[in-house]
Amino acid sequence: MTKRKPNITQESVNLACQQLLQEDKSVSVNAVLRITGGSFTTVGTMVKIWREEQEQETTPVLQMPDRINTAMHKAVAELWTTASTLATVEMEHVKRASRELVSQTQTEMAEYAEEILRLEEALDTALHEKDHLTNQMINTKAQNDAHAMQINTLDIQLKERDIEIARLRDEYSSLQTELIAIAKTQTDKSTNTLENN
Repeated sequence: MTKRKPNITQESVNLACQQLLQEDKSVSVNAVLRITGGSFTTVGTMVKIWREEQEQETTPVLQMPDRINTAMHKAVAELWTTASTLATVEMEHVKRASRELVSQTQTEMAEYAEEILRLEEALDTALHEKDHLTNQMINTKAQNDAHAMQINTLDIQLKERDIEIARLRDEYSSLQTELIAIAKTQTDKSTNTLENN
């Protein structure tokens, strides 16, 4: 039985693996363990690392053929040309749509400006009419107040005249009564005079 050596390193495992290959022996964990010693888990991990490195070293690097490389560059160039063309067409479409939108917006703004001007003129006219009607109403109220005062004055004058007429009637009635009494007295005197004669 081979005595196991302590302090197993990746380098010692790699050397053991190379030794087994040179001896045309199978590289296994147990075979490496017989050379290096150590634990199965540690040596097994290092053997796995060695195998991965061997695979990377033995894997050939394939060069891309010139024909494929040229075709790829051509395809990329065509793709770029197509993308540029589409981008240009889309940009022109966006520019045209933007110009149409700006033109439409300017037209609508002009129409709104005209409508605002018309409404302002209508508002000015309405305000002038309101002022005119307000002045008319004030004048009419003043006239009505003046007429009311005149009517009130006439009503007072009529009442005073009615009182004066009633007073005159009373005076006339009193005078008439006095005249009748005077006439009767005169008649009585005349009759007595005649009778005495």
